Amino acid sequence: MDAKDRSIATQVAFKGAIDIERDVDLTDPAGQNRFHEVFEYLQHELMEGILATGSQEEQIAQVIQGEFPGTQVVSGASQQQYAQPTYTTPSPPQYQLAVRGTQYGPLPDWLYEQAAQKGVTEVWDNRQQAQGNKRPWFRSTSGGDNAPAFWPPR
Repeated sequence: MDAKDRSIATQVAFKGAIDIERDVDLTDPAGQNRFHEVFEYLQHELMEGILATGSQEEQIAQVIQGEFPGTQVVSGASQQQYAQPTYTTPSPPQYQLAVRGTQYGPLPDWLYEQAAQKGVTEVWDNRQQAQGNKRPWFRSTSGGDNAPAFWPPR
């Protein structure tokens, strides 16, 4: 196994550890230890898998394809390259919107669009109280009784 193979296996192990431990708090020593344990385990298993049977190129391709489903081996003139599958991730909203008081989870994309249309830059998050009734999920913090209200699209 050469340095390139080790580098690829290490990168795959790191990406796998990130995917597995998404919610771990890396500022906390316990979270750091948990991430390190998962990373070390994945790295060890990948190295063992590469050293097992078959050619190194085939082993690397299998390991990478196992970690990143949809990845395809692309033959090049001098070496194999790996084409990453395309993932569609929502682009972050361009409109700035603040929440006063308690925020109950991430703000939905539709809210940014509706708030921008009404010129609202700050809202109350009423999702906790609006469950099961006709109350709006969000309401502007300005405008008093006539403050714009926002419901999820139907």
